[in-house]
Amino acid sequence: MQPYQFSDSRKNRIHYRLNALVGRGAAAFYRDACLLMEMERPLESTTHLVGHLLREIEGSLRDVIEPISQPEISDINSKLVKCPSCKHKWHIEKPKPSHKDQILAILNKFSINLESNIAKVWLSLPRGKYALHKLTHRDSLVIPPPIDEGFKDFWQEIQAVFDIVLEKFEMIFAAEIRDSLDTLLVQANPSSGDIENLSSSIPNSSFALGYFFENLKHPEWLQPLHNKGFFNNPPDVEIDAEGKTFRFPVWQQSRYLRRVASDKPEEVLEIGIQLFDRDCKNILIYQDLAEAALRMPSELAARWVERATQWLKVSQSPFSVHTRLPEIFGKLINYLSSTNQVDVAINLARELL
Repeated sequence: MQPYQFSDSRKNRIHYRLNALVGRGAAAFYRDACLLMEMERPLESTTHLVGHLLREIEGSLRDVIEPISQPEISDINSKLVKCPSCKHKWHIEKPKPSHKDQILAILNKFSINLESNIAKVWLSLPRGKYALHKLTHRDSLVIPPPIDEGFKDFWQEIQAVFDIVLEKFEMIFAAEIRDSLDTLLVQANPSSGDIENLSSSIPNSSFALGYFFENLKHPEWLQPLHNKGFFNNPPDVEIDAEGKTFRFPVWQQSRYLRRVASDKPEEVLEIGIQLFDRDCKNILIYQDLAEAALRMPSELAARWVERATQWLKVSQSPFSVHTRLPEIFGKLINYLSSTNQVDVAINLARELL
């Protein structure tokens, strides 16, 4: 199957920003929605499926922008309430903001006029004709609505919303999100709240997570991050639509593993072996893991090399030309040979040759 190519620059722009600012999941949902909308023979359930995908994208967008729009949200519907069980008679109650409240706060944060078409379309999503919950929930046993001109117009309008909101978000993203991340990065021993904040309130995007892991120095973050799944989704090799060129994306998570390998060798070894099982073909990740093995005690490094040797037997990746992995494997052979792990070193050397 040929990789999907976006049909215009706006789609490319939205997909890029969703991936960079929100996360790979939202970008994947958008790509699939575009694919469904451009099928020559639409599915009978296309509007239902696209509605689900748009709902996920729009919800993800609100989730990642909400932390930087909280001052606006906190003022909505706040009220004084009497507390019978507290010595203080009155409290300011700030109820959980509704879908509409969140949209209004973000529009205010981004200085988007409430009379603009962008604002009107976005505010129609909770209750309008094409409210996303209506598109995604079945109406008894009735078939989903067809892709008529109205739905096509809605599809164009919601893309315009994504395009403008993502552009505004990108303009302020670096400063505000980095401030939030810098607050976490100074914590040598993260709390469960810190991990939850990183997982739920910070965009799960290449930009945000890349910045975080690039600057993370403290080894005590490793196990909580592992438990939360931050090492479960390494980026694979990227191949162009014609299959002529490829690129190995840098994964800052593996760079972090390399940095903390001497402090947490057993934990890094566990994660490193699990990454082999994910059938990732990104050679830069294995390069980082090989350098991490050089910083482990030899008996642990030998266990990683044994698994790497098995991987080499079946790998078809053209790593020898494009990365430093063969050079690092050579260093591992020398390291293991000098530390009573000769058999493992010989097996690696045999497979390389």
